[in-house]
Amino acid sequence: MGTFLLTVGLLMVPVAVAYLRPLGVPAVILGGLGMLLRRTAWPPALRREQRQRLHALRWGLPAAAELTRVERDFVPGVKAGSVVRLEYVFTVHGELLHGAMPSPHVLDLQRRPGEGIWVVYLPDDPSVSALWPPGP
Repeated sequence: MGTFLLTVGLLMVPVAVAYLRPLGVPAVILGGLGMLLRRTAWPPALRREQRQRLHALRWGLPAAAELTRVERDFVPGVKAGSVVRLEYVFTVHGELLHGAMPSPHVLDLQRRPGEGIWVVYLPDDPSVSALWPPGP
């Protein structure tokens, strides 16, 4: 919703400047409301987790892992697109680390515990990891 309002506000600004000056105020209001909703729609902890996971996908080191749990994800609200939750373990420098990742792919429900997978982790913080490749 925030992205939609921000887009409408930004699209109205050139029209308001060029043709209809009274549209300037609603354009600014809709744009500001859109920015506010975009900023507050996702909890800060979730945004931070997603940024860290994306950083791991871009710059992480690979490690062999093993699925420990595959379960259907029934979390309503912010994570509504998540269908499956995959939990895994992997070893970095002899230390056993646990990780979990939501997945929107229904095919991930067919995976079984004990299945070998690949993860990528951040060298400076191995607790931040993500499944590789990102899709099924």
